[in-house]
Amino acid sequence: MAGGTFNHDNLAGKAVTLINLFLEENDLAYLVNGSDTKIRIEQYNKFVYPDAVVICEKPEFYQNRKDTITNPLLIVEVLSDSTKNYDRTLKYEYYRTIPSFKEYVLVHQDNKHVSVYTKQTDNTWIVRDYDGDGATAILYAIQECPLPLKRLYRGLEISAV
Repeated sequence: MAGGTFNHDNLAGKAVTLINLFLEENDLAYLVNGSDTKIRIEQYNKFVYPDAVVICEKPEFYQNRKDTITNPLLIVEVLSDSTKNYDRTLKYEYYRTIPSFKEYVLVHQDNKHVSVYTKQTDNTWIVRDYDGDGATAILYAIQECPLPLKRLYRGLEISAV
């Protein structure tokens, strides 16, 4: 989200960093990009920009455009007052139509809270909520990557819930 708050940008950047560190430490073939990566949602003929996106092994580009992918595995959105309802509902509905999409991570910027939506083998979704400095969100789509809330929110003035 262009023009986002300091906390919004900081949280998105930390999510990318923490995921990248885990992938590098475990020598996993995933790629992580930030908010400049556009996603094409074919079923709705939409293009969207997530705050972060994880791709498994190799990006598939829409019409060979190097700025637009079609195969996100995991998407991170940092919730803002102006976009949180859209991110939780319509945008999530759009993302779920992408065959490669397996996990959706919503990071709150007003309190230390992360929600992880994980697609199951029967195409249902399970939501796990994590609160406060002592919690660690688990990203099951990428080998149970831990996302410690204490590290994610480090240095930011945010309530503990």
